[in-house]
Amino acid sequence: MEVIRKHIIYFYVLLVTVALLPKYSSATGGCTGLCNPLEGVNSVETLIERFLQAIVYVGLPLSVLFIVYAGFRFVAAQGNKDEIVKAKHNFFWGVVGIILILGASALAALIRGTVDELRN
Repeated sequence: MEVIRKHIIYFYVLLVTVALLPKYSSATGGCTGLCNPLEGVNSVETLIERFLQAIVYVGLPLSVLFIVYAGFRFVAAQGNKDEIVKAKHNFFWGVVGIILILGASALAALIRGTVDELRN
């Protein structure tokens, strides 16, 4: 189980890295000197926004998969109390993951809206 968790973390890091890379890249890119490697990212705010979007795009489906996996564990438990406890544990942490991801996204939107109002 620990090996699977490690592979899931590696896969998650890979997806976030790929999501933040620019769509197209070339050797020179038509610029001289120090160039921005992230296409369309011109501020820290945009970078954080893209990072949070990548986490939501990867984290929500992953959490839903954990909930589905917990459902399979409930069915496979066939009344075995130890297996049911493990399935409940998986379900609980899947729901916690969804709550954390959606809460962080909502909090980021709230903070961004407040900062935009203060700027105007």
